Amino acid sequence: MDSKTQSKFKLAIIGIVVLVIGIAGMMFLWNPGDNEDKYTHDSTRQKVDVSQSDFVKSIENGKPVINDVMGEKWDSKTLPIKEQYKDILKEKVAFYPQGQDLKSSKEVFIFDTYDLKAFPTVSSFAKKHAEELRKQNPNGRIKVLHDGDKAFVYQWRLADSNNKTTYIELGKVELTTDGLMAVKYINKGTDNLEGQRRRAINLFGTM
Repeated sequence: MDSKTQSKFKLAIIGIVVLVIGIAGMMFLWNPGDNEDKYTHDSTRQKVDVSQSDFVKSIENGKPVINDVMGEKWDSKTLPIKEQYKDILKEKVAFYPQGQDLKSSKEVFIFDTYDLKAFPTVSSFAKKHAEELRKQNPNGRIKVLHDGDKAFVYQWRLADSNNKTTYIELGKVELTTDGLMAVKYINKGTDNLEGQRRRAINLFGTM
């Protein structure tokens, strides 16, 4: 190797060393803490306008889509908000099969709209509700069915010794322009539980 080649080689090595040191310095000085909260899954969720959903429109028109999807007619009832929840819960509405009593019915849909101050993110609600379900029955099993940009859908079930579902709660939670909306379908063990479970999931897709 002649002297010119050696010089070029040394300059190349020096250049690489300087580049590596420069990159290392930038990595050392860069503080990701300023942006770590800006790119969470919750921050990318899209808020929806509930008033424009097919479900709400159908209720306003007196033709609840719930009747078509679930295969029977359902009554609705606006429920009173308990005193301890008045600061966080804006509205609570229940749907149950027509002709049945809400308290004794084996099927019910519950629509809760929370103030964003109570649950500013979908994850904050999901975590709190999961804790409540575990306290209610430690044997219950939670499964995430969908976690997208608009909504979080979960399933919580109880089963007998033969692994047959005896109780199920399907829930859809999403951020809306009015607050955080949580929709729950509860089936306490109807004969057609699995069929109704599938219909409820389809219903969630229309909201």
